[in-house]
Amino acid sequence: MKKILLSVFVSLGVISAFAQSRNVISAYNYGIKPGQTQYDKAQKFIDEAVEHPETKTNDKAWFYRGLIYQNIFQSKNPEHKNLHPNPLNEAFYSYKRSLEYRDKKEKFVKDAIRNLKFIQNLAFNEGIRMFEAHDYEKAANYFALSAEIGEYHEVGELEKAVYFNAALSYEKAGKLDEAIKYYNKSAEIKYEPVACIRKIAEIYLNQGDAEKYVTTLKDAISKMEDNQVLMLLLIDHYSKDQQFDQALEYLNKAIELEPNNKVYYFAKGTFYDQKGESDKAFEAYNKALEIDSVYFDALFNLGVLFFNRGADFNNKANELPLNKEKEYEELRSKAMGEFVKASTYFEKCIELNPKDLYTLKQLRLIYFQLRTKQEYAEKLKSIDQKISEIESQQ
Repeated sequence: MKKILLSVFVSLGVISAFAQSRNVISAYNYGIKPGQTQYDKAQKFIDEAVEHPETKTNDKAWFYRGLIYQNIFQSKNPEHKNLHPNPLNEAFYSYKRSLEYRDKKEKFVKDAIRNLKFIQNLAFNEGIRMFEAHDYEKAANYFALSAEIGEYHEVGELEKAVYFNAALSYEKAGKLDEAIKYYNKSAEIKYEPVACIRKIAEIYLNQGDAEKYVTTLKDAISKMEDNQVLMLLLIDHYSKDQQFDQALEYLNKAIELEPNNKVYYFAKGTFYDQKGESDKAFEAYNKALEIDSVYFDALFNLGVLFFNRGADFNNKANELPLNKEKEYEELRSKAMGEFVKASTYFEKCIELNPKDLYTLKQLRLIYFQLRTKQEYAEKLKSIDQKISEIESQQ
């Protein structure tokens, strides 16, 4: 009796294994065989096969499953779109399982790897399509899938832009932690590294985390050679925060990299101006003019610098008591000397831009201060006329 029961159980096992093999064959006939697109039936049979103990480690079953889900994704039939929400993910998972369960013959290995590379491109292109359709979350998920396939050791090839595209899509979808993760990955493979770090820093700043903004930029600057854009962002941040010493520290580094950049020296002058160190500001503005002798902004700021000096002397003179006539005259004389210097710079500005109304009005203020001298009294009349003409044309 025991022998009879044993043979019965063996027969049942054979029947069960045969049934699952038939499921694999049926899946092929319904969803892989040329001309057959009954993917709903193919899906049912193949899902049953890979869940059953007899065929769940069968490389052929998993390979067929990958093909069926790949076909579902590529199908133009709207009904097939409802068979699974993420068929490409299932295809990727299935091909991986097929490779894991390969036998000694490795019959499906080359085809599985080839198909993985194919669905990697499908995912990337679908990510682009979803991005252009403004469905940023779906776009991000497809780019992330393409990246995951590329990272898989059996493939080991990435679309260069995949991390950046995933990050940008996640950012637009409002998933900022994921965006930061993929921007970092993109920077690590040196795809648009400066843009990636800038994006990460801006995310932190928009979240109100100025400390992480600064730390992100500083860390990247210390590691990257092509870091001037990041330096300028940090300089701008320190400038807006009126941390001029920190701004000057990084501005000097930028000048070392590009010593003939007039804008850097102009910025340096403005920072020293803000710090009240007019002599260093004067030196920086003049350095900018050595590089470009007709640099309007540097000329204008030098004019302002000397005008402010003159105004300071005037204010000090006016604060003196009435019995301090000598000191008053000395201060007034110094003020006039500064106003004369200021006028030369503003006059050069007007030569460069004769209709710049703001500069003309600044120059009129100076001529008004110097009007006791005949030469400047005539200049005051002339500039008043120019200003009136320009204003009448506006």
